[in-house]
Amino acid sequence: TITGSIGVTGGKILSEGLWDKLGVSWDEVHTSQHARIWSSTHDYTKEERESMGEIMDATAAAIRQDLEKTNPGRPWRVLHLNRAIVATRTHHPDIMEEAFSVLTRALPEDAPGFFSQGMEQMELLNYPRHVRDVMDRYYRKWSVDRSLH
Repeated sequence: TITGSIGVTGGKILSEGLWDKLGVSWDEVHTSQHARIWSSTHDYTKEERESMGEIMDATAAAIRQDLEKTNPGRPWRVLHLNRAIVATRTHHPDIMEEAFSVLTRALPEDAPGFFSQGMEQMELLNYPRHVRDVMDRYYRKWSVDRSLH
């Protein structure tokens, strides 16, 4: 497992370009439909991104109740944060919008921190403008002081 850029466990480092530059090729054997999902030699496919939503839909009711609010490593929280991180890394605004919308409904208490750290990553990793625009919109909605006074 790799520590994700927004402070949760998950994500992956894509090394495909590095190996190409070094002249190294890989052979992989996969025995199930999503066996390559965490492979560092390719980006997520559309089906792999969609499978993250399917995993969340199939999660046991006891986990979806999310009763352990004091545990930052609780599965329901990690699933939502990882889904939003993966969505960001796709650079597809529609995928980001869907994941961010679900995140804000499921974990409103974590949304300000997620979008604040997300904006930091936008700068550090020089994300494209269209990705920054989506993150910025959610950041402004969730992370800016929302008090009346």
